[in-house]
Amino acid sequence: MSNLKCAFSVSWTSGIVAAVITWLLYTFIDPAMLVHAMNIDMPVADFRIQLYAVTFLLIWVLLNVSVYLNCYFNNLRNSPPNGGSTGG
Repeated sequence: MSNLKCAFSVSWTSGIVAAVITWLLYTFIDPAMLVHAMNIDMPVADFRIQLYAVTFLLIWVLLNVSVYLNCYFNNLRNSPPNGGSTGG
């Protein structure tokens, strides 16, 4: 698999998984509780949207890096050593 094709497949699948993880996380944690617990002087609605977006992007980037590195190292493992020469 080429690196570009791998990067594209990683990006959209990681986006879907990041959305599901974010949804599951905020099913149990309400950002409004964080505003009150941390005494943040900000409207709850604004904080909620910003926290959703930052969390989604952070999870998406982490998943992208993890899966892309897996694809990269898998390509290294399957490539012949020394640029394809058999050494004989």
